[in-house]
Amino acid sequence: DGQRTGILGHSEGGLVALAAAEQLRQAGGVAPAALVLAATPGRKLDAVITSQLERLLAEQQAPANQSRALLNANKRIMESIAANGQVPGD
Repeated sequence: DGQRTGILGHSEGGLVALAAAEQLRQAGGVAPAALVLAATPGRKLDAVITSQLERLLAEQQAPANQSRALLNANKRIMESIAANGQVPGD
């Protein structure tokens, strides 16, 4: 019952809350009565995850070749999700 449903999303969960609200609206024609976004990023999720990964790799002093491999894998995964909405099977 969208008239009595609210969705709360914190941080990256705010992006999930936005997507869930849109899916509910499309599926039943009724968006939730309330949508609360707490500390939701002002950037797209792929940019948030990439910058978090870069920061963590730097903090952990990961070797350059390992950092490159992980960042390249992240880029490939994000491109796959953007292209077909699916996480690659590998």
